[in-house]
Amino acid sequence: MNTQYLQYVREQLMVATADLSGETKGQLLAWLENAQFDTKNYPRKKQRIWDEETESWITLNNPPIPGKQSLAKGSAIPLVKPVEYSTASWRRAVLSLDEHYKAWLLWNYSENT
Repeated sequence: MNTQYLQYVREQLMVATADLSGETKGQLLAWLENAQFDTKNYPRKKQRIWDEETESWITLNNPPIPGKQSLAKGSAIPLVKPVEYSTASWRRAVLSLDEHYKAWLLWNYSENT
């Protein structure tokens, strides 16, 4: 094996064993950005009508009406990132090694103690 091939393997191992978990949004934040409903035609409050006989407002008890989602403010989160997908074979290869080899590789290339 020459030096260029070893350098390529080192770079691939560093990318494959990197911790990319902090880059995604939490579930509540993603829901908050994408759960904007358009309620112009059907307001969230119950509809009230004026009854002329009793001269009072009557609240209608209607069943819930499904809302139409407006344009989402945020961008969609991909289920699998392209970097994680492209380095999956490297991770599988590293994690299938014996424990002492796997520990040495993770210690050197992923800064995993």
